Amino acid sequence: MTSNVKPDLVAPGASIESAALNGGTIPQNGTSMASPHTAGAVALLLSLRPGLNVDQIETLLRTTARDLAAPGPDAQTGYGLLDVYAAAQAAQTGLGWLRLPQTSGVVQPGQTLSFPIQFDGRGMTMGTYRAELVIQSNDPTAAEIRIPVSLSIQRVLRQSHPFITHRTANSMVVRWMAPDGRIARLEYAEQEGGPWISQTGTSSTTPGETLIVLRHLKPETTYLLRLIAMDGSVEDNGGRFYRVTTAPALPFEMHDVNQPVQVYLPLVQR
Repeated sequence: MTSNVKPDLVAPGASIESAALNGGTIPQNGTSMASPHTAGAVALLLSLRPGLNVDQIETLLRTTARDLAAPGPDAQTGYGLLDVYAAAQAAQTGLGWLRLPQTSGVVQPGQTLSFPIQFDGRGMTMGTYRAELVIQSNDPTAAEIRIPVSLSIQRVLRQSHPFITHRTANSMVVRWMAPDGRIARLEYAEQEGGPWISQTGTSSTTPGETLIVLRHLKPETTYLLRLIAMDGSVEDNGGRFYRVTTAPALPFEMHDVNQPVQVYLPLVQR
């Protein structure tokens, strides 16, 4: 399968009854058990819709899988647990991204009938997907109606608002979540006209999270932040930028010394 997220999905693979070498069955574990489930699902989809191509089959399996963790794909379970029944239903009533919960109905002369149409872009790669709805009637005088429909999948910044932690007078830690990996760098400045200082981030221990430490900042100064994507587009909070103010300076100074020093802080009773 071609999704950038791996695994694409998961299938039953623990304590699966399998044929034993000398006859009978034996419970087995592993991908050798999970793969036949997926292959069987593909065979079922092709039996229902022989004209399905590889991309359509992949989309059906991904978009109908049941999420096992947080919403959306992840590195542990992909798009979720293989749901053969849901995939078969989608194959009969749609293309994965286009679903028709209702495919037939009765309408009286002079009346109208509405049909719901569902678009689902989960698990879809960037691009424009096209289909055609064909409406037929048992009235021999009624002409067949064909309605073209399309779905455009565009890449957008997701969960990319920066989160500021460990803010001091001269530094701060900036974190952001960008599961699709589009963030290339962070830029900051004291005013909109710049100069803008650019820094790249590093991956944190949290999946999908990037962090960067900004140093040598001025105390009690408001900085403007913006994120730059891989394609050069700017995420700047709708032109308002992300603003964060550093903390006040400490009431003492620390200098590099060769011997340990003791620092006494004044206690203030509240």
